[in-house]
Amino acid sequence: MGKVVLVTGGVRSGKSGFVQRRLAKVSPATLIATGRAVDEEMALRIKRHKQDRPDRVTTLEADAGIAESVRGLQGIVAVDCLGTWVTNRMWDLGLDFDAPDAQQAASVAETIEAEAQGILDAAAASSAEVWLVTNEVGWGMIPANPVGRLFADTLGRVNQLMARGADEVFLVCCSIPVKIK
Repeated sequence: MGKVVLVTGGVRSGKSGFVQRRLAKVSPATLIATGRAVDEEMALRIKRHKQDRPDRVTTLEADAGIAESVRGLQGIVAVDCLGTWVTNRMWDLGLDFDAPDAQQAASVAETIEAEAQGILDAAAASSAEVWLVTNEVGWGMIPANPVGRLFADTLGRVNQLMARGADEVFLVCCSIPVKIK
């Protein structure tokens, strides 16, 4: 059985850097990247992450199918990040971002949470050490629109699920990791 580590924190808190330092110490090391270059700003974020990544780390681009990607990998595996994954899945599942109805929103959230359980199960069953990076959504304002609230609620539940199932949990603040589990 592998080890599951959850790393949470705010945007630009240093989560990815913390995980990349860990990836640099173990071989083989694989990063499962969930980002999509949907606009110029996101393309720059992805480029910056690639530049910061240790050269010897194998990168897989995946968002749907993370559980399948984790299975069979050895060494250390990092999934960066679950917040981006949730956004992508909301889009892929056909959420109406302009006017989601309650039934559609509930269905999308339920599907994402079930897929998150599948990721956790695959990570726990893997022989690899699996690090899951996520965004902490519980300390900000309640979003002003329905899609923002759905995202925060869904990622919040995914984070709780992952934290319960993880062997260790780190909170990163101002690039300082603090072990909380």
